[in-house]
Amino acid sequence: MNTLRVLVNSLPSGANAWFSLTEDLGYFAAEDVAVEFTAGTGAYGAAGRLMSEPFDLAFGDFSPLVELNGRHPGEAPVAVHSVYNNSPSVIGLSRDSALHGPQDLAGKVLLGHASDVALKTFSSFALGAGIDATTVNIKLSDAPMLDMLLEMLAGGADGVFGYHTSQMAVLRARDGALPGWVRFLRYPDTVPDLYGSMIMASRSALRDKPHDVRAALRAINRGLKATIEDPHAAVRAVIRHNPKLSEEVELARIADMLADEIRHPELRRVGLGGVDPGRLSRAIALLARADNLSREPALDEIFTPAFLPELRTRLY
Repeated sequence: MNTLRVLVNSLPSGANAWFSLTEDLGYFAAEDVAVEFTAGTGAYGAAGRLMSEPFDLAFGDFSPLVELNGRHPGEAPVAVHSVYNNSPSVIGLSRDSALHGPQDLAGKVLLGHASDVALKTFSSFALGAGIDATTVNIKLSDAPMLDMLLEMLAGGADGVFGYHTSQMAVLRARDGALPGWVRFLRYPDTVPDLYGSMIMASRSALRDKPHDVRAALRAINRGLKATIEDPHAAVRAVIRHNPKLSEEVELARIADMLADEIRHPELRRVGLGGVDPGRLSRAIALLARADNLSREPALDEIFTPAFLPELRTRLY
């Protein structure tokens, strides 16, 4: 039995609970594939680490794949399964904020971590919205997400970059009433072509371990469907892997993730893990323009459906 080394976006949580559930239900073992998970430090850096470190698969945001494949054709990773068919990126605002759309952002102060997906793809958001990204004051912060949100609520900034699920989770964990104080500018409302996190594979894994990649995706697909069907089971599984988590908070995080990030009308056609080729091509073009790439990667450099399970097993 071969072992696949998998880089995950973060420590086990509701945002990646299907990995824990897949493992605990024995789906990897049933496919005769062993998986070794490593917790990463964010979704945006996963693609770069997959290219430079000895991982076979990674779970992270798809957008860096455009730049990496644009600059390193034939070497950069390729996505093999789309998990988040909606971008989870938002700008968190105070509920009393005078900001109501992208056109109101000029001159405002937005906080964010340097590697945050929403911040890193803000140029694409601005391009899609038809606004000048340079008119927005972006202030980098090393503070935890909760602290940035509290600073914003106290008037120290106008908004905070992040994932909707992550911002809601830290607010709920602090005080169940806090989510009511925040509203969001959601990226899908402005740039609906953008996808979110995908499972991606290194070129060496696709070349040398195609059977194992297919086997792992069959197992993960079963685990993802099981998570959709029984979120409580997924939360119990992820808490076994990370006992510090709150069952209430993680169950709400999974509910947000399913509603905001995974469920998309196109899944009725493309199934879990699939993409709409036209939509993804438009997203690639937008990111390439926003990043001023001299070369726009082709669709098959960013995503291949060749390793997905049969469509009938991915419909739900």
